[in-house]
Amino acid sequence: MTNPIHPAGHIEIITTEPVIYLMIDGQGAPDAFIELAAKLRAAAKTISDEIRPLEALWWTASGEVQSPERPDDWRWTIMIALPDSAEVKAPLPDGVRVDTLEEGQTIQRLYIGSLRNKDSELKEMLDQAKKQGYEPAGKYHEIYLDDPGPDSPPDAHTLLRQPIKRSHP
Repeated sequence: MTNPIHPAGHIEIITTEPVIYLMIDGQGAPDAFIELAAKLRAAAKTISDEIRPLEALWWTASGEVQSPERPDDWRWTIMIALPDSAEVKAPLPDGVRVDTLEEGQTIQRLYIGSLRNKDSELKEMLDQAKKQGYEPAGKYHEIYLDDPGPDSPPDAHTLLRQPIKRSHP
């Protein structure tokens, strides 16, 4: 199921289908992100000519909201979705795995700008979910429509997504 991307700021609740990804797990500040993203893209090229955008899941060991003051608590998975027709035959590089992500119902919005400044928009998105009777239910997800590296443009496009579930009355 393909979902259109709405204009920046538009918040929507969607249901996603399961997607098969190449993934690399990490923890702490994402200092190795650029190097690992290159490793992931190289592995994806051995499987398909269609290389999809880089994505990442974010969470903390404690289950609390990520804080810039406590990067040692951060956990992350960077990933690239595989086309439906892709078949993984060759051995994958060390640390690269294939897994299916099943988020189900999510709330999302297109964010434009530096990811360092996304907090207020993410908070607004989660507040809207709460007003509609939902609560977070899984790992926070970013889809980088522009490269998230240090050379990313100031108007980089990123899809912010959070799996949700109905709140208990």
